[in-house]
Amino acid sequence: MSSPNPIDKLSVLIADDSETVRRLLASLLAALGAGRVFIANNGSEALTTFFRYCPDIIITDAAMAPIDGYELVDTVRSHPESPDPNVPVIMLSALSGDAHEARAAQMGVSILLSKPLVPEALYKAISEALASAERRAWLEEAALKIADPSPLSADKQPLPAGRSRMLH
Repeated sequence: MSSPNPIDKLSVLIADDSETVRRLLASLLAALGAGRVFIANNGSEALTTFFRYCPDIIITDAAMAPIDGYELVDTVRSHPESPDPNVPVIMLSALSGDAHEARAAQMGVSILLSKPLVPEALYKAISEALASAERRAWLEEAALKIADPSPLSADKQPLPAGRSRMLH
């Protein structure tokens, strides 16, 4: 039995000002089994699409106009009406260097990939971003349960004062 495809039925937003890159990404995602792919020509279109459809993951170019990938990520993360401020974001860039990587991390980019794009790297990045998002969701849910525990059930009532229970 094969393991489930983490990309199967996933909705993905692609934001890139290069038609060639958009087509390549859309083809790769279709081949990987992505369910729905939204395509934006720039960061402004990407924001409109994000707020309307709330995709499961965003793949964006770093350098676009009028809104670049960094501003896109910043708006997604910080806008008070963002439908999912924690959506995984994979950023593609022809730039490299520590300053570029630090800026991407500071802005909340989940994974930074270098151009030219390698299909295996894209699949791995999507899988890692989704796994990280699932872990974060699980931790947030656990934190909520700890902060606001439900009432104890009748069979798990606390012992009267002065009594304790030994666990073996």
